[in-house]
Amino acid sequence: NRGVELSSRLNRLAHSPDEAVARVELNDILEQVIVLSGRFARLRGVSLALHPHEEALNVVLSPLRLQMVVFVCLECCWETMSPGGRICLMVTRAGREAAVRFTCQNGSGTEQDAAAPLSEAKTKQLIQEMVSDLDCRIAWSASPPAFHLILPVDI
Repeated sequence: NRGVELSSRLNRLAHSPDEAVARVELNDILEQVIVLSGRFARLRGVSLALHPHEEALNVVLSPLRLQMVVFVCLECCWETMSPGGRICLMVTRAGREAAVRFTCQNGSGTEQDAAAPLSEAKTKQLIQEMVSDLDCRIAWSASPPAFHLILPVDI
């Protein structure tokens, strides 16, 4: 079953560049990134969790670029975390925008500054370029220490 699921998700990823811009369901594409990134996270001793929005949220953008941005954000987080940590993605909606909140917890379950790894000049520039190509933005919050990928929702 695991092999079938993985090959199915890899097939979907392989077809992501078929359309430069497409209407995709945000919860679904984030779940795909989480599943495909799981092995990389496990190698670092970190777990990944997705808390999807209760309703379908459609966004119109490049599916491949969105997956790349989410993966780079996850990678930045797990590179600085100690084993036993957890990265949580929570999808929320406010009006015509959806936000994917990235929070990190260390092994003891306390919040860790998720935005710190993205603040390095080189990383911050790379992510800002990737985000601007998607016509979305990154926002930071202090409590809990997190960052948000904010995307326009297609209504």
